[in-house]
Amino acid sequence: MYIYSHLTNGEDTVNTKEFDVKSIRMQAGMGIQEFADAMGVSRQSISSYENGKTNPKKIRSKLEKFIKTNDITCRSFTENEFNKLLADLKTVQYTVGCLVERLEDSVE
Repeated sequence: MYIYSHLTNGEDTVNTKEFDVKSIRMQAGMGIQEFADAMGVSRQSISSYENGKTNPKKIRSKLEKFIKTNDITCRSFTENEFNKLLADLKTVQYTVGCLVERLEDSVE
């Protein structure tokens, strides 16, 4: 699977083994050091979690709280699903661009 985000079992609880720490951090728009400070661990620990060298179980409760507090997406996608979403997003982006052009033309 292509992990775009981390997984949830559909409940409010999250499976620690499925955390994609880098995706969580990136969705929050944080650098490694900033995220490490928020989690109360070292920069090296975050790097280790992101590279899959260690399991983030040590910060499980902090990650769960962070996910809920920061409205982080709890979903993973297969590569095909991800590519379809990306194509759909590009279509929406194109459509919005066309609408903006029309609006700008009508204002002139």
